[in-house]
Amino acid sequence: MHLIQQHMIEIECASQSFGKELQNQLSMLLEKEFYPKLELLLQKYDVKNHIWNIDCLSLELPILSKKYWKEEFIEKSLLQIEDYLKMNRDAKDYDSSDNQWKHLITKNDLAKALLFDFLKTGLVKENSISKNIESIVLEITVDQYFLEELLSLYKEDLDSLIRWIFSIPASFKRIVNKKLKDYSNEIIFVLTAIFEQEVSSQKKLVKKTFDKITQNKVIEKQWFECVQWFVYLSKNTIVFQQQLKSTFFRVAKTFWNLDSNEVVSIGNFIVEKMHTNNSIAKNEITVFFQNCLSNSVTTTQNELTTVNEVYQNIKNDVSNGTFENNSTQETIYVSNGGLVLLHPFLKMLFEQLDFCTSEGIWKDKMQQHKAILLTQFLIDGSDRFRESDLILNKILCGFAIEEIVNVKIKLSKKEKQKGIRLLEAVKSHWKVMSTSSIEALQQTFLQREAKLTRLPNQEYELWIEEKGVDILLDQLPWGLGTIQTPWMENYLNCHWY
Repeated sequence: MHLIQQHMIEIECASQSFGKELQNQLSMLLEKEFYPKLELLLQKYDVKNHIWNIDCLSLELPILSKKYWKEEFIEKSLLQIEDYLKMNRDAKDYDSSDNQWKHLITKNDLAKALLFDFLKTGLVKENSISKNIESIVLEITVDQYFLEELLSLYKEDLDSLIRWIFSIPASFKRIVNKKLKDYSNEIIFVLTAIFEQEVSSQKKLVKKTFDKITQNKVIEKQWFECVQWFVYLSKNTIVFQQQLKSTFFRVAKTFWNLDSNEVVSIGNFIVEKMHTNNSIAKNEITVFFQNCLSNSVTTTQNELTTVNEVYQNIKNDVSNGTFENNSTQETIYVSNGGLVLLHPFLKMLFEQLDFCTSEGIWKDKMQQHKAILLTQFLIDGSDRFRESDLILNKILCGFAIEEIVNVKIKLSKKEKQKGIRLLEAVKSHWKVMSTSSIEALQQTFLQREAKLTRLPNQEYELWIEEKGVDILLDQLPWGLGTIQTPWMENYLNCHWY
């Protein structure tokens, strides 16, 4: 698979009439003749276990004859491209450390870069390996260099660790865990044993916290994995203790809906139970939670508030475009562009499911996460989610695209049924689609390729792939040109090509 992100052609013609003729035929020429031949040429110069990474390749063609311009355009373009590929591929044989062949990178290096970028942003950049992080990690060699880079990333950005827990395949995580020095799975076994014990009814706060963590097996497992990683980072002093502590309280609130008092109560309970446990992991868990609980609850709450304020300020800076790189546009390609068709129905759906209040205020972060996942369920009926597929969903739910969504949260049967009823309601209001199946609505209109552009002022534009059936949109009883859900700060301008 070879990926060309942009192809720009500048042509000077002898006459206006010939220019129009050329313009009308060029697109078909590229699609039917040039690109298939280019694909064969690129395959010829493939380098095993490497990826060509060419930022820009400029071609300057000589004057083409009017009669044979098509043949000459293809022939001369491919000749120049082949000369470039041959020269730079052969350079590898002489000096692989030379900056001249930085355009050749290994699949392993590209896959690592894509993974680390995903952990920081939640996006999978356009690449020649895969759109899915599950396939990308298969190209990574888990060696000491990779482990050092991963830990360095966590030192720089602890939120990346949470995305690792929520989105990276368990099989790949097991490989990494086995190769990490002093990383012990015994911590999870110890915590599991503690959480299987009965909690005294007198300890109401502990019982409440237990119920939140153990509300389902997925949430519980993720909590244990989070604690396990924080214990590991604390034990190896990879991250400053104060940073670990403040981040632990913040993520506990954001992703498990545990306030500081609940974290303190469960921490005290775990430390208390450690006195009866003689495992190797005992001291590690005890030291971590004692460090977390070293100050008073009041101090912890103040620290948590301060950290949350700083964290939110950073997010606001990103949202408001106050960083230096705010002069550029960012383009993201999505495959669920038709989701915007459902915008008038979303608030009613989320109210009925108690995700938000009648004023549109989310009950908590977990309900907002569920809302985002449910909108993707509406697209294809699947309950397996990838965060990189949820960009447009996040925007419609007022969620910053860089923020983390827990894609392992399970939708209930009731939530799925409500979603299906929403699609039925869409069909009944859109008379021309009323006799169509839900699958037809999804495949024909909702599962639509689109280009999402983030403008310098942090507004978005959505350019949606056009199909012949789009004539039916003229009978849609609600608007699509400019939309804004109750959770969006800015309008989203939608363009059907």
